[in-house]
Amino acid sequence: MSQNTNCPLRQDEQAPPKQRHTARRIYQRLVEEYGFTGGESTVRSFVRELKITKPKAFVQLELPQGNFTQFDRGQADILLKGRQVTVQVFCMRCTFSRKIFVKTFFHKKQEALLQGHVNAFEFFGSVLQTITYDNLKTVVKKILGGKNREEQDCFVRLRAHYSFNSHFCDPAKGNQKGQVENLVKMVKQQYFTPMPSVSSLDELNQMLLAKGQRLAWNG
Repeated sequence: MSQNTNCPLRQDEQAPPKQRHTARRIYQRLVEEYGFTGGESTVRSFVRELKITKPKAFVQLELPQGNFTQFDRGQADILLKGRQVTVQVFCMRCTFSRKIFVKTFFHKKQEALLQGHVNAFEFFGSVLQTITYDNLKTVVKKILGGKNREEQDCFVRLRAHYSFNSHFCDPAKGNQKGQVENLVKMVKQQYFTPMPSVSSLDELNQMLLAKGQRLAWNG
């Protein structure tokens, strides 16, 4: 493996730390791309021998069935026409069905946030009843007492148009959105490892949409 320039471990030398292969991702690629028939434990043992840091474990957040969704965003690196660039990643996930929507933008301005919501509702086939957010500035104008927030005017109009409720984490408690915090990490591993090489952002988003329709995540 170490002599192959296409080896995931060699690719990782140029990849951002959060987009490097875990043992599980290496195993998945071996199965999907090379028809590997060995066990995942074999790959994990090999990785341990190379002293590759294993990903942290997370306790799964169990939520009651209902029409609830969690939102978060992050960033990832891609190869755009051969040049490494950073894109903003919009992530939304139904907390019970765990259906995932992912879209990338070149910026994290408010119009990207609003467009992401519109596209997510189209993808889910419905408007979700309640969406949980942290206190990002494109949504929250001012933090009031308790769970109360003064929301940005454009966001208020979006909520009014689609008739959904917003729920906010306590300040500096983004971990209260457990599944989505894990989702951002998972998306980087499953969607952006290795770094996608595309000619346009539209091409990337079509790839992400197709992958999201067939990818199931149980974590």
